Amino acid sequence: MSLDQTDIRRKIKNFVEDAALSDPVKFPNILWDETDGDSYWYELAALTLPTERLTLGTATRYLGSTQITVVGPLGLGTVPHDALANGIAQLFPVDLKIAMTGGTIRVIQAPSVSEGFSDDTNWRVPVTIAHEVLNTI
Repeated sequence: MSLDQTDIRRKIKNFVEDAALSDPVKFPNILWDETDGDSYWYELAALTLPTERLTLGTATRYLGSTQITVVGPLGLGTVPHDALANGIAQLFPVDLKIAMTGGTIRVIQAPSVSEGFSDDTNWRVPVTIAHEVLNTI
């Protein structure tokens, strides 16, 4: 069974949403209503997900990263944004396994919280989660 990379991204998005976060998660290329300037949200983007063949049977391994960016208002300093980013990172400890149809997502290293930056309208703090996905044949 081949794993669909869109399903991998969707499963990670659902995992973040199910963590009972108080702010919405935005999926790439979906129309979005930025309700007001005081809102926070999370943008989820999959980074490179190459495929490699394992030597055991027909198992397929996907290596990649997911970036979840905390987005919020400018002018509040870095503390509130960094706190939310660190909260996201804590959701993904090393060796966390997330079951999905056809395989398992496993976090392979501690998430990286990058330095925040302005995009002229919001303050953004990216969190990068490295993972692998092994299909269950």
